[in-house]
Amino acid sequence: MAINCREEEENDLEVPVDSIMASASSEIEEFTELLPEHIEVEKKRKSAGGAPKEKKPKVLPEDDSGVDWQLRLDSRTVQEITVDKLKVYLRSKGLPLGGNKKVLVERIYEDANNAAEKEEFMGDL
Repeated sequence: MAINCREEEENDLEVPVDSIMASASSEIEEFTELLPEHIEVEKKRKSAGGAPKEKKPKVLPEDDSGVDWQLRLDSRTVQEITVDKLKVYLRSKGLPLGGNKKVLVERIYEDANNAAEKEEFMGDL
């Protein structure tokens, strides 16, 4: 029988939202009238230390492969170089290292062409 009585009682954990809203409606209206019509909020990302961190320039490793890249590029024999040495060159230029050997070789030729175009452009100035 105690269970049946408990079901009939009001649930203490339920919040009577309707009655709260009815009693607080005048205060809510007064508060909303005090708010400015339009507020722009700028969100800033906080760093762990509180102060903004300066970005350090990326330092690229030197090419220590021992390959004469200019000779290889001029003679179009880059594809004869091992993948490990191709990746050393790409790493030194800050270029992606992913892909098979053919992709790496193409990336090196593309980089060389971009560098030559840039040099040519800078010479025209």
